[in-house]
Amino acid sequence: MATLAQFFANIPDLRNGNADAYNVLHVAAGIPAPYFYLNFESPLDGDDRIRDRIVTAAAFYHTRLSEDDGGLEDDDAKARGIVLAAVREGMAKAWNLRAQDTIAAQRVDIGLDDWDGEQDNLEARVPDANIRGRIEGYDRDYVSDEVLSQLMRVGMGVFATCGVIMVRTEGQHHFVGENKAVSVAVGKQVFGAQFTAPFGMAMADFEDVAYHKAPHCWVSNNMIEAARDPNTKVRLLAARLASAAVRIPALYPSESGASAISNLVLKTSTAGALANVAVETDTVVAACRAVTVRDMGDADARAASTAALAAVITRFGPDIAVCIGLFRGICAHAGVSNPGILRARCLTRIANDDPTMVSTGVQQMEAALRVQREKSRRGILRGIGLFGAEIPPDTPALPADETMAQILAAVVGRIGAAQAVP
Repeated sequence: MATLAQFFANIPDLRNGNADAYNVLHVAAGIPAPYFYLNFESPLDGDDRIRDRIVTAAAFYHTRLSEDDGGLEDDDAKARGIVLAAVREGMAKAWNLRAQDTIAAQRVDIGLDDWDGEQDNLEARVPDANIRGRIEGYDRDYVSDEVLSQLMRVGMGVFATCGVIMVRTEGQHHFVGENKAVSVAVGKQVFGAQFTAPFGMAMADFEDVAYHKAPHCWVSNNMIEAARDPNTKVRLLAARLASAAVRIPALYPSESGASAISNLVLKTSTAGALANVAVETDTVVAACRAVTVRDMGDADARAASTAALAAVITRFGPDIAVCIGLFRGICAHAGVSNPGILRARCLTRIANDDPTMVSTGVQQMEAALRVQREKSRRGILRGIGLFGAEIPPDTPALPADETMAQILAAVVGRIGAAQAVP
């Protein structure tokens, strides 16, 4: 977390300031200094030396994590160091990231006094014998090339999923609450759904390092832009990282609310016809699309988008509430108790604000279903056309005596009905 002095220095000018320049995110929640990005002024370059580059960074992280005030136990610091270094290496390679892409306040420069990658042997490269020992501790018995590859693969996906979470939280958090699942899904794809955290780590610690600390150092806008770009989805799918692609392009809360309303209206248009409710979709769907203002890349656009969603709810709220009721009614009939579409926060608020109209929709659908059941007892089956087939006409009603027999069978049983009808 930011210190009191850091927080005070970054309190924005809410009277006359430029909203797009506010950096509330990193004032509200930074990361501890031992997790800062390490910028080696003399890098160890070359694809053939990738392992050396990762374990070197890991050894420096290990040192910082264990020697910082209130530092971690050595084994824990060692494990976190290699996870942090490998995940960040995967991010850097996949997304073409360099030191200039990090937040200056979360970057530490490692000068030649501590590291000289141009030297031929380890002792010359690393003057500190303690760090040299830690580099040697990351041998293949401790971390295999396969695990390093898996950790880098996690980094490839988490850069984008972290951007998704920041879009959803409007720039406030990288990894929080129910949104954690967005990034956690990447690890489950890479390591397997039931995997245990590597290096004896607790799963909560692994997730914190891989999905929160590792991406936190990068400039937020780069992750947000990646999460908003439809091309990112295509590239992630091509890279066999479907778990990271699922929620891309990411939607801001106002866009997500508008999308939920639009989807509900479209889905209930068919159900409305069943319940003798006419649903005109074009106007409300167009209004929902207009909630996305330009590219949403600045504070003015996001504020306008929030206002546009509020206008949609003000204008169409009662009708949306009826749609919620219709959908609840049809889902209850189908045995679906808690449909995902109705769990959207926007729709939950609308339902809570106008329960009368929700009840109207439910009652309308229940009445329509009773009518349909009565028609089916009379032998009238509604025509349904699938996959573009022409809809057949409803079947004609059964003769009156057979209809009465069906009704009596439903009420008093088949034996009684047979006796009652000659």
